[in-house]
Amino acid sequence: PIINPQPQQPIINPQPQQPVIQPQPQYQPMSQQPYQQPQQYQPPIQQVIIPQQNSNLSPTVTIGDWIVYMILMMIPIVNIIMFIVFAFDSSKPSRANLIKAQLLLLLILLIPGIIIFFALLGGAMNM
Repeated sequence: PIINPQPQQPIINPQPQQPVIQPQPQYQPMSQQPYQQPQQYQPPIQQVIIPQQNSNLSPTVTIGDWIVYMILMMIPIVNIIMFIVFAFDSSKPSRANLIKAQLLLLLILLIPGIIIFFALLGGAMNM
């Protein structure tokens, strides 16, 4: 058997290829640019923090506790002892801070009071 190969013919494109021209963006002055709708304001997303039970929160001092403390502070000599006990008690920091503030205020007022007292007493002795 004889195989008759066919001669290859060159492929000829019937239409000549034209260069592709991409459109160039046209410059428009600011006053002639098309109007764009302003975007609506969208507030920023806010993160919501939900408080959780925290074990390092100090226990609250109730109104009943405050009333008992005030009554104890009216009793002579007991009030001095309770001031010292409450000032260094770490179980309720809010109570300890209140007592420390009261002790500091007492010292601030007591020192000038003692000075004035002795000044008046010394003036009375010279008469």
